[in-house]
Amino acid sequence: MIKSCASCTDSKRHQKMFCDDCGKVQEIKLGSNLSIFDVFGFDVSLDIDKEILDKKYSELITLMHPDKFAHATGDEKSIAEANTATINKAYSILSSEVEIYDYILSDIKGISNDKILEDDEEFLIEKIHLYEELSSITSTEKCINFRNKLNGLYNNTLIDIRKNISKKSWGNAAKELAKLRFVQNLINIVEKKEYMLEIEEKTLRK
Repeated sequence: MIKSCASCTDSKRHQKMFCDDCGKVQEIKLGSNLSIFDVFGFDVSLDIDKEILDKKYSELITLMHPDKFAHATGDEKSIAEANTATINKAYSILSSEVEIYDYILSDIKGISNDKILEDDEEFLIEKIHLYEELSSITSTEKCINFRNKLNGLYNNTLIDIRKNISKKSWGNAAKELAKLRFVQNLINIVEKKEYMLEIEEKTLRK
């Protein structure tokens, strides 16, 4: 956060949740001046230490706990609640490898992967083949085999995303992330189909 303190009208630049001069709570807002990494005091990185993240999360949430603001003004209570929501959002993203990739590409680099695959003919063909394979599945055994195949594709795509981000090849990383989202969605569909086929097979065996 970079703003003047609303409580003491201090014109200094603050990047903390509390004013350095008057100690009043300050609202933090994710945006160009504050990233999810800044909230927890991390450098932008693909590798977040989960133990350190959890420790810092506990510390920040404790600072914003309602008990700390029992005798505060209504505005201060509202700011603390808003900060808690921001901390929770940042923690949720930093706890997920995929969400970190997505955040770096979309929020920091400004690259959207929503329509980035529309002109990728190679992947469009791969999608068609995957859909055809999915539609041909008639047993739980085939579902399991197909799900294992998708899990392998998912893990390989994760590796490719990491490589591209490390090389700062942002466009390719965004493409791989879009592929990852597609594969994850397909895995969810297969899991549901597997469940339904399992019920049918049990019914036929009775």
